[in-house]
Parts: sequence; structure tokens; C-alpha cells
Amino acid sequence: MMVGFALADIIGKRDEITDDRYKINEGDYITKYTIMTIATMDWLMSDWHSSKRLNKMFYEYYINYPDKTDKVYGAGLHSWLEKGAQWYRTDYGASCAVWASVAGHKATNMRELKRLVKRITRCTHNTDTALQSSEIVSIVIYLCKKGFKKNKIIEYLHKNYNYTMCDNVEKEVKEHQFTSNAKVVTFLALDILFSSKQYSDACKLCGYLKENKQLISCLTGIMAEAYFNTPLFNNLEQFKSIFPKKYYTTLKEFKKYKFSANTNVK
Repeated sequence: MMVGFALADIIGKRDEITDDRYKINEGDYITKYTIMTIATMDWLMSDWHSSKRLNKMFYEYYINYPDKTDKVYGAGLHSWLEKGAQWYRTDYGASCAVWASVAGHKATNMRELKRLVKRITRCTHNTDTALQSSEIVSIVIYLCKKGFKKNKIIEYLHKNYNYTMCDNVEKEVKEHQFTSNAKVVTFLALDILFSSKQYSDACKLCGYLKENKQLISCLTGIMAEAYFNTPLFNNLEQFKSIFPKKYYTTLKEFKKYKFSANTNVK
């Protein structure tokens, strides 16, 4: 079950670093990372995979979610949604890679994956750096689900995206400074992923971050679930207290959904 993004969304906001980081506590709440990802799942299960349709769906989810604030969406995205979610919002960040990752779970081939990722990304970001980040995260998930191992995944990323794994990830994490550079953020998430032995290790490393903590937690968490083949379905029950019913239903439907390419969209 793909709920790693939602769990990482919550724990990425916490300051404490403990072994009991995976329990949903009173006062926890989800943010744009979870909301936009579930909206993208909903879109992917529809019959028409156009960017404009997803744009409309983002706005509908925003209108229907009860807590429409900067705290949940961030000032920039909140403002964009308040204005009706115009055709696209130019942004160089990597946040779109979280919700674009759904393509990695359901695409049937690499060409289809990249086509879907581009349509998802262009709604909110529409920049080459953001698109590359979205592709990287989705491709890691796709390759993991195809049975590719660590060395082969790194080899692919190095060849196609010039990625080289960091030698000292703990130092990299502790010295990381805030950046809106999508490549830096995504590569750090990869370093954390490939340096970890299990899902909880990746989450703990993210916990040491002082900047970009929530975004990197989400990127790492969503890849780690597929990379370690960690079944987080049991966590879904914990989300009932903070998920609107529609979100919970969409997650369950997405788990079972078998994707077939939409040939009507050019």
C-alpha cells in the first residue's frame, strides 16, 4: 500500500528523533504533499489524463479540504489555489516530485511513466529542473517495483541524470542548508535512501535535517516504501482520524487499481 508519502509528511514536521516516530499522534495533520498526492491518484484512476484536468482536480481538492491555510499548503501554493489554480505555477522546487511519484507505482513502461510525469509536473511547476526531479523519484519507484537492485538503479540514475552517491551521508544531512534547488534536494533524498538499510533508517536520517526537512522526508519516504518493499498498509488505519473519508477511500481504490494507458490524450 502506498502510504509512505503521508507518513513522511507527518513525521517530517516533527522535531524529535525517536524510535516511535510512526504512530499518528493527537494534533498531527497532513499538508499539501498528502493532499496533492491523493488528488493525483484520483486523477490517474480517471479516464482522461490531461494536465488541465489535474489542475482542476487540485482546485477541487483544495476547495473541499477543510483547512485551507498557509500552514497546510505553503504561502505560494495557497495563493495559487485561492486564485482558482491557473494553468500552471512556475516553480523550480521539487515538491511536485512527491505527487508525480504516483506514476511510478502504476505506469506499465518507461515511456508511459515519463509522459504521465510531465503532465503532472507541468500543472504546478513547468520547469526543467522540477520535471527532472519528478522523473527521478518516479523512476526509482518504477525500477524498484520491477525488481531492480541498488547498484542497477544508481547506474541508471548516473547515466541519465548524472547522479553519484555521496560518500558521507550523515555529514551531508547535518550540514545541509535550505535551498529551492530541486536537484540538490532530490539528490540528497537519494543519498539518504541508498545509505539506509530499512525504511526506519531513512526516516531517522531525515529527522536530523534542519532545513527542507519535510520535503526531503516526503521524497525519501515515498521512495523508501518501494525500495525496501515495506508494507505500510497497517498505517492506513491510523490515518482515519485525520483523513477525510474520500482520501481514505481513494487510497484503498488506488491500491487495487490496474492502470491502462489513455490513448485519447495527445
